Amino acid sequence: MQPVTSYLSPHLFWDVALDSIDFQKNKQLIVDRVLHRGTIQEWNFIIDYYGKDELIKILYDLPVIAPKEANFVKLIFNLDPTKMRCYTRKQLSQNY
Repeated sequence: MQPVTSYLSPHLFWDVALDSIDFQKNKQLIVDRVLHRGTIQEWNFIIDYYGKDELIKILYDLPVIAPKEANFVKLIFNLDPTKMRCYTRKQLSQNY
């Protein structure tokens, strides 16, 4: 069986050693990098690896998601944008 990290491109983690990434402790980092810069195969891998329910929890808790990617995950998983941390942070920062 291949190591889990072999399913992800090294360019996603240019700033960290890929073999030092803990797939449980670094969930947000992994999902963020694949969401913003990954391929569809890498995206499908993290859906399979974390499962839909866990992935949705991670997506709700990401502090920043680019607008295009936020719309993508809202549509794919039918997410409520008002519950997304990235959305509520954006709304707060627009008040200043």
